[in-house]
Amino acid sequence: MRMNEKIMNYIFDGSRVFFTSDTHFHTNIIRFCNRPFKDVSHMNETIIANWN
Repeated sequence: MRMNEKIMNYIFDGSRVFFTSDTHFHTNIIRFCNRPFKDVSHMNETIIANWN
């Protein structure tokens, strides 16, 4: 095992399962839904930062 390698030991818990559907990470959704982003890169960075 490597020095910084972590062992992941997950136990499945059905109450903590989340599903994500169409996230609309594309150019047209900014225009169609009046999203407050200047471009797709800005939108993706913001969504990912908020998601995590």
